[in-house]
Amino acid sequence: MSEKLAGVELVLSDGSKVDAGKHLKDKLVALYFSASWCPPCQRFTPLLKRFYEEAKAAGKDLEVIFVSRDREEEALVEYYKEHMGEWAYIEFGNEKIQELLKEYEVKTIPSLKVIKADGTVLVQDARTEVQDRGDKTAEDLVDDTPLTMSAFLSGVKVGKRGGEIVDAAEATKGKVTLLYFSAMWCPSCRQFTPKLVRWYKKMKEAGKDVEVILVSRDREEDDLLEYFNDHNGDWLHLQFGDDKIKEYLAHFEVPTIPALRVIRADGSVAVKEARNELTERATDDAEGLFEDWKKIVEAAA
Repeated sequence: MSEKLAGVELVLSDGSKVDAGKHLKDKLVALYFSASWCPPCQRFTPLLKRFYEEAKAAGKDLEVIFVSRDREEEALVEYYKEHMGEWAYIEFGNEKIQELLKEYEVKTIPSLKVIKADGTVLVQDARTEVQDRGDKTAEDLVDDTPLTMSAFLSGVKVGKRGGEIVDAAEATKGKVTLLYFSAMWCPSCRQFTPKLVRWYKKMKEAGKDVEVILVSRDREEDDLLEYFNDHNGDWLHLQFGDDKIKEYLAHFEVPTIPALRVIRADGSVAVKEARNELTERATDDAEGLFEDWKKIVEAAA
């Protein structure tokens, strides 16, 4: 994020101004899109402030940048000074605000996104993670932020056809990894799954390093297993009832199924609408599609 915001001036809690590139170097950065007029923001801001203070007290190199949607400078400054933590904000009227809103597809506020130095997203829906952390400490939540795909999938067990359980990190190491959010009861999923199966089979036959993990929305374990064994490809699935299912739905912002996400090596999203791209290109340009996805994944490595 320090690279992404290089040259942008930030305002600190004491009123001084600093270059974002220098201020954010080597820190875990969260962009906080919010506004004084927004009731949900007013409810969430104290939670974020408490989280931030806990993380700082634990010695974590975390920084929050307030990206305001306020319509007047006075409202921005008053909201920041009276209700926010001792983090930084982008000045009112800075064109970078609109640029960040567009780049990170912020449709509603409050929104909190954890960002890498190059601007890629590590945690899409950090608001939910902070809001619903329960007994989890700020220190633990910061430490759990995925920095590599293997770390993101570390300790996660996935099933293979035939019932074998394997380590997800090992099974996806060095591969272009796709998460497939789907369910047996979903008609649109049943229409899309055969297309994904055919593409996956082609890639495996061509010797491509690709892996798919089914993240099921089925309500019964028997339905998941029947759907996986009878209709899915020879890939992997998260086990029924795994807490990671809910976590991934929030992390990768999946409001509807089927959804297909290509994941970067750091656990962030490389291709958000992979389902649409596969539907359009899998028949006539299957390998080209894989190679394009691979380039995107490797570009952020």
